[in-house]
Amino acid sequence: ASSIAPVKIFFVNIDAFCTFTSNATRRKAFLSSHNLEFPSPGDTRWYYRARVINVLYNNYEKLIEIFENIVDSATG
Repeated sequence: ASSIAPVKIFFVNIDAFCTFTSNATRRKAFLSSHNLEFPSPGDTRWYYRARVINVLYNNYEKLIEIFENIVDSATG
């Protein structure tokens, strides 16, 4: 995976998203208020990433809407 640039970028972004959601209580609470729960780091890094990818995939449209609302409220 590390030798294929798009794959490497994908996993770097997944890791960044995990950090973004797991290191802030307010962000976790906000996502939880929209019925979105992201897994906590657990058994193995690959298993954790797979679970996060499933949440992102299954809630993609909802996440886009949530983040657009965040941006709009910050700039409005």
